[in-house]
Amino acid sequence: MPLAGLPHAGHSCAGLIPPPVVQIAQKTTRKPSDNLIEWWKSLRDPELDSLVDRAIESNLDLEIALTRLQEARTQELVVIGEALPASGATGGGGIGTERI
Repeated sequence: MPLAGLPHAGHSCAGLIPPPVVQIAQKTTRKPSDNLIEWWKSLRDPELDSLVDRAIESNLDLEIALTRLQEARTQELVVIGEALPASGATGGGGIGTERI
């Protein structure tokens, strides 16, 4: 008695050979859609939507990360500014009444 799913004598194995990896990859490669990014909206639950919105708004880790990013960008501008050549000029003027 042959095992289920396995060919026995007299049957071809052609149906058991997997397709090339490239074909499999082409079929399964997808870009994330909006449905996957905000998957909970497909449930159409206003309370869940509200909870997720509040969680995103009050996410302190994200706020801290954005603040640190802004600080790093500001520091980068300071360093670039210090690396540039500096120039200075002084001047003066006045009106004199002296005769030579």
